[in-house]
Amino acid sequence: MASPAQLHRTRVLAAQAAAKAAPGPVMTNAEANVVSLMYRKLDEDRRRLKAIESIERKIQTKRELLPDYEPYIEGVLAGGVGERDEIVSYVLAWRFDVGDYASAFDLAEYVIAHGLGMPDAHARSAPAFIADEVADAALRAFKSNKEFERTIIERAMAVTDGCDMPDQAKAKLYKALGYAYRAEELPDLAVAALRRAIELDETVGVKRDIELLERQLRNAGKPGPTEQSPAGGT
Repeated sequence: MASPAQLHRTRVLAAQAAAKAAPGPVMTNAEANVVSLMYRKLDEDRRRLKAIESIERKIQTKRELLPDYEPYIEGVLAGGVGERDEIVSYVLAWRFDVGDYASAFDLAEYVIAHGLGMPDAHARSAPAFIADEVADAALRAFKSNKEFERTIIERAMAVTDGCDMPDQAKAKLYKALGYAYRAEELPDLAVAALRRAIELDETVGVKRDIELLERQLRNAGKPGPTEQSPAGGT
């Protein structure tokens, strides 16, 4: 296990190397060595993961591997100029895979701000990947009657706000948001989110959910979202 001093050195050198990633300044041997070592580690870890057939074991292995990349990622975030970096892309994907959303979103902001892509195996833009990963995780949880924090869905929407992505991916996020509101017994907000989902993708599969929620609102004597006065209106 690396010592605190070694971790600090990796963090500093990674930051310096990331700052020189664009054409111009030349990396020192120490900086280039850190980058080279991390890429070799990534290759080894990817081969190890490819040899595992169990999805559950893959996720557990990624959870065990991720701390090894922390100093490098911290360095890149501190000094990076937004150059393409496969280590960053894979770490982003793995953080979402293991459900480490707080760290994933911090890295996602860097990736999106610099227009970086995802690993070729994912064949999606970063915004679409983030929307799909969060929406799919939330919808799986709700289908199993498990909890999923609404703030995670809202953070995914905020991080990808204004980004170009397939309407289907954004629709799934709104579907997940609607289900989160429904779980919190906020039917009016749930209906509004689900209606937005169906506007984006008619095949998103929420028509029956909307009907049931609207019936619930009528039975409670409450107007649906479209019947309410606009905010600040009379």
